[in-house]
Amino acid sequence: MATLPLDVQPATLARQFPGIADTLAGLWAKPEAMQRCLQKLLANKRGRRREFPIRVSRELHALKAYHATIQADRKEGSVTLR
Repeated sequence: MATLPLDVQPATLARQFPGIADTLAGLWAKPEAMQRCLQKLLANKRGRRREFPIRVSRELHALKAYHATIQADRKEGSVTLR
């Protein structure tokens, strides 16, 4: 995820939840799985676990939006990687 634009790099997530960051990095090239994983994380239907800290939540939302934009661009054939 180090190749992502700085404004969407999940630095706090990687520090506080490295396992989740690793999972997301592994799913990056699998659009449907990536979006499902992000949705599950953001929906907080994980039983009795606490919600993510606000910074982590913001990073997840930014990452989800960026990933969706890239996938839409790929479908249209106009990928612009930053």
